[in-house]
Amino acid sequence: MYYSVFSVPSASTAVIEANTYQQLKENTGQLQSTLAVIRGQRMAANKKLEREKALLRDTKLLEEALTQKLSVLEGEGGTANTDSAESELERRVTAAEETCSKLKESLAKFVSDYILQPTEGEDRASTHRRTRRGGRQATLHSMMGRQGEAEEQNEQPNLMEVIQELISKCLDTSHDPYVQAGSIWEPHFQLLLRSGILQRHPDNPALVRITPFHH
Repeated sequence: MYYSVFSVPSASTAVIEANTYQQLKENTGQLQSTLAVIRGQRMAANKKLEREKALLRDTKLLEEALTQKLSVLEGEGGTANTDSAESELERRVTAAEETCSKLKESLAKFVSDYILQPTEGEDRASTHRRTRRGGRQATLHSMMGRQGEAEEQNEQPNLMEVIQELISKCLDTSHDPYVQAGSIWEPHFQLLLRSGILQRHPDNPALVRITPFHH
């Protein structure tokens, strides 16, 4: 009996080899895809790194330029800069004072043209009513803490004087900005109160102050 030197693979062996080859082929394709993704990410990272290096170089150059400029300014213009700042501050103060003066003139004109002022008869009647309601009689001089003649104490200050006195109390004696409500002519008192310009003392309604709009 003769035997062939070549053995024919069985059907199961051929199937295993085919499956193995297919699996290796799929794995190879997946590895190639993964490698392509990694290469793309590496290229993006390299580009980003180059941009960061360029930005770092620019930042260092800018820092050096600013440092040199600062050194020059400190060495040459320190005193000049201080003088310039003081001059600018003085200019602003002068401009603010001029603006304040113009506003006072405009306010005085408006009050003179459109706001009713107390006459002598109304002045005395208002004073008499306030005296009967609790002795709240006061004058501009009493608001300022000065004694005056009896005739002057019966005079009510005009609206501009009242506003200026209230502003002065608010700025000069901020710890005690209140004045006697009775020192203000009744129509002016009601006008200022209803306009939100006056505020009563929380514990003593006989005292009022100007609303601190600057706070």
